[in-house]
Amino acid sequence: TSVEIHAPFRLIPRWTRLWQQISSHPSYNGGDTVRIMACNAGVGTNSYAQQLANFCSCPVQGPDNFVWYWPNGNTVVAPTNTVGVTWQNYTPAAGASGPNLNNIGSYRLFSPAVPAP
Repeated sequence: TSVEIHAPFRLIPRWTRLWQQISSHPSYNGGDTVRIMACNAGVGTNSYAQQLANFCSCPVQGPDNFVWYWPNGNTVVAPTNTVGVTWQNYTPAAGASGPNLNNIGSYRLFSPAVPAP
């Protein structure tokens, strides 16, 4: 079982509030994997997904690129069709170019970091 979070990356609430929402979700069983469906949440070694895994002490999946949503509910992780666009330089015009479906991304799995002894 997994719990999915759909939110723009910059609008995800603070850790405590987010954890309250996850842990009280009817589908969540302690220790389940949480999937963040927010653009680029799984990019980098100290990604938002890693930080959430550390805070919640549960595995977290985060996308390694932009998350694209279709009206039918399907999603895909992929860069834009505008070459060189990252989360740091994203513009509405780049988003309007659509996803590059020849370069599909994925959800990376982040485990809670074990504190040093």
